[in-house]
Amino acid sequence: MPRLTQLRHFAEAARSGSFTAAAVVLGVTPAAISRNIALLEKQAGSLLLERNTRRMRLTAAGRAYFDRLAPALQAIADADRMLGDQREQIAGTVCIETLPYFGKHVLLPLLGEFATRYPQIEVELRFNEHGSGPPGDNADLAIRRLPPSDRSLVSRRLCELPLKVVASPDYLRRAGIPRTPEALALHDGIVARLPDGRIGSWRFLGSARGGRAESRAIEVEPRRRFLLSDQLDGVMNAALLGLGVTLMSVSPIMKQLRSGALKLLLPDYRPIGVEHYSSVYLQYSQPRYKPRRVRLLIDFLFEYFQKTDFTRFDPSYYAD
Repeated sequence: MPRLTQLRHFAEAARSGSFTAAAVVLGVTPAAISRNIALLEKQAGSLLLERNTRRMRLTAAGRAYFDRLAPALQAIADADRMLGDQREQIAGTVCIETLPYFGKHVLLPLLGEFATRYPQIEVELRFNEHGSGPPGDNADLAIRRLPPSDRSLVSRRLCELPLKVVASPDYLRRAGIPRTPEALALHDGIVARLPDGRIGSWRFLGSARGGRAESRAIEVEPRRRFLLSDQLDGVMNAALLGLGVTLMSVSPIMKQLRSGALKLLLPDYRPIGVEHYSSVYLQYSQPRYKPRRVRLLIDFLFEYFQKTDFTRFDPSYYAD
């Protein structure tokens, strides 16, 4: 259907903002996008896209045409997907590339329930330390710490994982319990190097004496550092071994908090300046059709994280 192809190429170019980005989404060459849009404009007798070497944008006629066209193309895509779902057996493999700490401590415990719901779907976890970039070869989904710069990728914030100061009971018995951020300067610190190479700073906002709000940021350096390069499993193990206090996302250590192997500190203070370290994104490409088994896993993950609150903790998790 040449006419339908032209319409799809035009709509994706308008949505993506360039022939190159549209070509990536549709799996064709930029030249094919350009050629089909030129044919569409010739048939319509109107310029739909203004383009030069620097940018491309919709004309007034192109905007009006796109606004009418997009819902119609979406309806066709939905109809095609419905037929595909009816024919497709819910089986096969879904490959998800994930940050190691998140995959081991957050995703793996969920997969039993997913397997019970969909016993014919296999899930492959591929661990990757990189916090950004598109899914690797043959991966359907990727878990990332940073939103992508590639406009051809869908990026949805999966969850926010609060960071907290933690330490082992053995360390706290030896060194005492810090009650304020300033007290951390007297403690050994376990520090992770961030994905961009920076060493994560420890900055806090919270309550001052008497419960009034503290407006200034409190920045502190621990007395001695154990530096681990972007390896949160190592940070957790160092804390469990009693090497010092550390700043960690709470989701991978919920088991240790429940068992008492680690204790939360500074309940009235909130770490700041670590937004990229606490946000987790689910990313995937934008093909015209995504297999149902992939969409089922996407829906399952968002269903779980929408009903899970990582910000409320049992009082017993805190050091006395």
